Amino acid sequence: MEGTYFYNGLDMMYYLDGNKEIRMDVAVTNSDIVTNIPKDSLVISEKLAKQNSFKKDDSLSIGVDSEGLSAIQPLGEYKIASISNQLDDDTDIIISCGF
Repeated sequence: MEGTYFYNGLDMMYYLDGNKEIRMDVAVTNSDIVTNIPKDSLVISEKLAKQNSFKKDDSLSIGVDSEGLSAIQPLGEYKIASISNQLDDDTDIIISCGF
């Protein structure tokens, strides 16, 4: 995907649902797919949405696997701004470079 960047530590995030942690591969981009989405929002793949029954405007508790720590560290709540069929097979969520 043109204009897409992968940053160390942000190539994967987790959806936190009670005791469950669902891994999500993430790309950080400045492409048109994230134009005008709020800072605390995500674009997710249709595949991820179908697998987890996610809908636009759902809020997801997101976390990251921090180096040196043995547990997933929560980042906060993020809203699904849109569900896209334009993400490649290796990408579950897209966030803006302004993240």
